[in-house]
Amino acid sequence: MEGHRQAQVVLIIDDHPGNLGVAVGHLEGHAYEVITARDGASGLRRAREIRPSLILLDVEMPGIDGYETCRRLKASAETCEIPVIFMTVRGATDEKLRGFELGAVDHLTKPFDASELVARVRTHLELCALRHDLEALVARRTAELERELELRSQLLQEHVALLAMLRRQGDQLRELTLGSPPVLDEPPSPVFPPAVLLGLSARESEVLHLIVKGRSNKAIASILELARTTVSTYRMRLMTKLEVEDTASLVRRAIELGFGGAE
Repeated sequence: MEGHRQAQVVLIIDDHPGNLGVAVGHLEGHAYEVITARDGASGLRRAREIRPSLILLDVEMPGIDGYETCRRLKASAETCEIPVIFMTVRGATDEKLRGFELGAVDHLTKPFDASELVARVRTHLELCALRHDLEALVARRTAELERELELRSQLLQEHVALLAMLRRQGDQLRELTLGSPPVLDEPPSPVFPPAVLLGLSARESEVLHLIVKGRSNKAIASILELARTTVSTYRMRLMTKLEVEDTASLVRRAIELGFGGAE
């Protein structure tokens, strides 16, 4: 912990030499590096140049007072993340609230106790370090998630490409099968190889076979012991699978695929 503190710089902005001496002595005694400024303007300049780990800021100073100095610190992208602790002889609640509204993280009332000064400085430096560690952890985890999402996207693209290849191979196999139909003396049965290639169930094949034979929904329902609405559903499903829009086209397509012709 002491080695960690040696890298931490505290900037004290105070126009009173006595206050500066006391604060510097206490903090340097606990292995903090301390830089000082005697007014708001020089404090702003040193803050931009040094980028301290924390700033102790007096409220009552000639020229730019502590409140205006804090406002300018928080308005600058270079210094807005530096924690600021106000030091003042004022103890009124409204004065403390004004400091917090301007972005300060804490408030010390003069004359301050040495142990309280060191404790508050240590606490806010540790909180700042924890915040930075958390931000680094979040950034690292975000990068890991982005890489994981990218990998998943690549795998999905490969999966889609593989499915497309399998679909093309299926189309080629279907064309080869339909190009050399078997020669039979009898009409093919309802469950013919093209039905398998088209993904038709046995019942769908039976319905299609009867449609090709010219049977009506009522007749098909009677033959297969189905409800007429169920036959209509099968007819629509077959039109979708064979990619046709009416019964006549369905019959022509079925005959092309090897189902028996109409009686």
